Amino acid sequence: MAATPWATVEQIAQTVDRNVNQATRNLAAQSIEMHTGLIEGVVRTDISSRDRYWLMLAVSYQAVWLLAQPDYLERNAVSSASQDGQSATMGNPDWLTLSPAARKCLRRLSWRGIRTVSTKAGTRIANVNDDDWEDAHLDWRPA
Repeated sequence: MAATPWATVEQIAQTVDRNVNQATRNLAAQSIEMHTGLIEGVVRTDISSRDRYWLMLAVSYQAVWLLAQPDYLERNAVSSASQDGQSATMGNPDWLTLSPAARKCLRRLSWRGIRTVSTKAGTRIANVNDDDWEDAHLDWRPA
């Protein structure tokens, strides 16, 4: 049994009133996979209808955002830039790879939220929706 796509090309057109091709839809889904840790092609019976809705919206917004990002696959991570007296700094940790609307959708997934985490430093409450939250920076150990 194949997994149901989070969003089809037709759903994207209905949701955001923009047409995307299958390749753009696939790239959008893959980028959402990168941010959620979920793999679209894996059958998951434990994902609620509510979470599937947010994933559909996230893929839809991401697909349209990708159309306006011709350099998406070739970007360099720069935290700030300055030229001719003008400067710019990054917005949030995902600003180079994730549409702002898709980011909002991912923050509403049921498994994203305040929870207790255990690290070598001890147990604490962590808000995984906080912009400072980065799994890569935490030293995980079994609870």
